[in-house]
Order: sequence, then structure tokens, then C-alpha cells
Amino acid sequence: MAQDGDVREFVLTFEQSRWVATSGEITVDGANLTELEETLAEIFRSQAELAERLPTRVQLRFDISSLPAWMRQYQSHYLNYSLYIAADGSAEVRR
Repeated sequence: MAQDGDVREFVLTFEQSRWVATSGEITVDGANLTELEETLAEIFRSQAELAERLPTRVQLRFDISSLPAWMRQYQSHYLNYSLYIAADGSAEVRR
């Protein structure tokens, strides 16, 4: 599991029916959160400067203003959470 110093924060939004996570120059999207998390883990495995920091914890901070009004009743399900990415590329979600 990642140490406290190995943390990267992403802002999570919902745009045009897709989940989007952004941190600096990295932007990842997915049709659902599972797809987004898998793509994010793949980026950490494939980019050398990120792979050398594995294991790491990705902190996803949800921007509630991006959620459509009709979906806000479910907002407690889509709040901040952590994604732990192991050195082997596996990922574990902690909500």
C-alpha cells in the first residue's frame, strides 16, 4: 500500500456523460468510474516518471458543481475517494 508521501490528487468531474479526472497535464476519462480507474492505473504503469513512484495513492476530489442537477440526489455515492495503485498496476478503491 502507498505511503502517505506517495499521493497524487485529481479533480473528478462529470462532463457530457463521462467521468473525467484531471491533475496538471494528465486528463483521464471513462464511461463509468471503473473504466476511469482502470485507465488511470494504466497511465501510472506506462509513464516512467509515474511508474517509479508506485505504489501510490490517487486522491480523487469530486467537483460537485459538475454533476447534473437530476443526478445530485445520488451525490453521496460520488464523493471523494482514494484509489491505491500497486507497483504491479493493480488498483484498489477506498471510498
